[in-house]
Amino acid sequence: MSTATGVAPTQGGGRGVRRGPGAPALRRFAPPAVLVVVLVLMLTVGTTYAGGKTASAGANGGVVAFSPAQWAQKNFPAVQKYISTHAIAASTLVADLKKDPTGAKVGITPNGAIGPEIPVKFTGVVKSNTGGGIYNIAVSGVPTTQVIHLVTGPAILSTDLRDVSGQYTQNTPGINNQTDFLNAALALNNVMKSQVLAKAGVSDLTGKTVTVEGAFGLINPALWTITPSKLTVS
Repeated sequence: MSTATGVAPTQGGGRGVRRGPGAPALRRFAPPAVLVVVLVLMLTVGTTYAGGKTASAGANGGVVAFSPAQWAQKNFPAVQKYISTHAIAASTLVADLKKDPTGAKVGITPNGAIGPEIPVKFTGVVKSNTGGGIYNIAVSGVPTTQVIHLVTGPAILSTDLRDVSGQYTQNTPGINNQTDFLNAALALNNVMKSQVLAKAGVSDLTGKTVTVEGAFGLINPALWTITPSKLTVS
């Protein structure tokens, strides 16, 4: 492209710019150049992908941005179904873990985890609120030496619901990186809170009977800290 020639104006209003032969051409081609920029922005910023998702392809290198909330809404029913199908009664689980404290036969160990994620179910009486929305549960057929905690929030930071089935990894389609993988776990917890805990009412469970399906990571065999997938209160 030609470059305008001449002298730039001096501060205080000296001589004006003498425009060279390139200036008219610049004026003539400027509008199409602007249109090209606009079209590029439309193609990179407003691209719509399958499923109705819109992502910034320019900002993400062409990768569809992960939506944790949408992903969790879609996958939470499958998590509930898996736990319902595979949950072990608490009284049976106590016996199983006495035979094998590693829990290798009753759960799935996620890559890099200390121990397996185990699906469990029980009906019990809430003995106390230990603080932070964590309730201590007494379950018939389970010795008092076995501590069972039920997590109800408001803060639920576990990855139990995401990891219990072993079906979700950092290579799961739609999950692009480690941050997405963590956000998937937190989003599942949020969906569970809105669909399960909010409906059950968990502000004061002490003395009430609860029926629970859920999962926990086996770290200390004497303490199960359970994230629920289903909960009824009576």
